[in-house]
Amino acid sequence: MAPPSYTAELEKLQDQIPPFPSADAMAVLAAELGAPASVHFADLSPEPVAAASLGQVRSGARGRRGKGGGI
Repeated sequence: MAPPSYTAELEKLQDQIPPFPSADAMAVLAAELGAPASVHFADLSPEPVAAASLGQVRSGARGRRGKGGGI
């Protein structure tokens, strides 16, 4: 088991991460999907609704049906 001082620092990585710029997120998404997000999503929040050490969560809807969810 890690010492308490180590676990305290690791907890910060999980919870206290500011979001990275939206332009960077959209560029990564476009690279992964092979096209801009607007081609794949009917709606996508410009700003993340949550951020953590491994990524961001955005609100959006895929396709024409408009079913929303986390992306």
